[in-house]
Amino acid sequence: MKSKILAIAIILLVVVYTGNWIYGNISAKKLDLYLQQFPETSRPYYTDLKVNPLCSKITFKNFSLVYPNSKFKIESDVLYVKIKHREAMEISKTQRVDKLTSLGLNFENAKLSGNEKAIFTGKNVTINFDGDMSHQKYQVMNLNFPDEKQQLSLKIEEGAWMQHPTKNNWLTRFLIGSNKIEYADIQILLNHEERTIDVEKVKVITGTLLMEGDAKVNYAGQGFNDFVPSQVNMKYDLSSNDQINWGERSAGGKYSLQSFNSTFEGELNLDEKHDVKSSLSKVNFSLNLKDLNVEYDGKSGSGMEAQLMMLGLKPEDLRVDELVFNTQINDGRCIVDNAKLVLPVLEATLKADIKLYGVNMDSTDIQTMEMRIANIEPNLQSSLANFERTFGFRIPRDGEDILLQIKGSLEHPQIKGIHY
Repeated sequence: MKSKILAIAIILLVVVYTGNWIYGNISAKKLDLYLQQFPETSRPYYTDLKVNPLCSKITFKNFSLVYPNSKFKIESDVLYVKIKHREAMEISKTQRVDKLTSLGLNFENAKLSGNEKAIFTGKNVTINFDGDMSHQKYQVMNLNFPDEKQQLSLKIEEGAWMQHPTKNNWLTRFLIGSNKIEYADIQILLNHEERTIDVEKVKVITGTLLMEGDAKVNYAGQGFNDFVPSQVNMKYDLSSNDQINWGERSAGGKYSLQSFNSTFEGELNLDEKHDVKSSLSKVNFSLNLKDLNVEYDGKSGSGMEAQLMMLGLKPEDLRVDELVFNTQINDGRCIVDNAKLVLPVLEATLKADIKLYGVNMDSTDIQTMEMRIANIEPNLQSSLANFERTFGFRIPRDGEDILLQIKGSLEHPQIKGIHY
């Protein structure tokens, strides 16, 4: 009896496999014929095409495609397309996307180029979509988001920027850290029924930085045209796994940073102008970095040296040995506790309690703020003394330390003992 069941199972397996192979070949020919009907400027090119109906998978060998009306080109040694066979066949028949509920693209050895110059390469790039999308719904997204949940994910393994996309943006260059993306995993869910966008996961490892986090955006509006975020819940942990370098000596300075860590967890409430409602927001933020150095060349370097010489300092005296900053925002108050800045020539600490009323620095009320500057290097002490004699006032002190007690607002701070 068992042998009969096994024989039947083997026969069924052979029938299914053979049927899948035959139907796959027929489907591949139909799909190939459909793709060849595209205009030459938007037609995908490939050396081989296979369809596996059972696995809902299409395989392209040596795939390339120029994005319509642009000079951008995507290439891949192998492209795997995961799409429901019924939906793929319907698209090939009607030549339009009436319904698309899932789509997976997996590029092996992908390359993105523009104007025939490589921009980005990736050993493995995977894009997955789950939802309910059609050409008609896509066309009206400016007015109406789809009611169904839309899930989009992106994964990258061993990626690299050939042309850095942010060469004129020092902040983004710092956050990216290098031209390498060793690993990235980003997952986003649009839930229009609840008016939320969930960034369910962000994990990015570059050559120098590691970032992990997630976020949830509550919004008002029906589509892109009237999209207004009302609340953002976010957390992240950003740290360095190697020394970070960015910038150029002759253009704004060349920076190097030995170690870096920053965390954020909070709820930001926004008004209709996208400004943060400080009185309703809750935030915990920390920043810790060590050995931040900057080097200059040319006129900028000469100008910096001349200004520092007036204080008896050298450019290397401005190296940041350590910076620690922690703040909490809750019930319209910003508390800064035990912030610290250590330079070769001094050590500064800061404590503050600030009332927040609006979105700009003038809409603040400093309840208490105290900055203490200690361990001041003798040459700097002497320069400060000459500065006091020249301008006829004394910097408030507590023994050898400078002690600044501040009131007013962040826009117009008033330092006790100094009138200006």
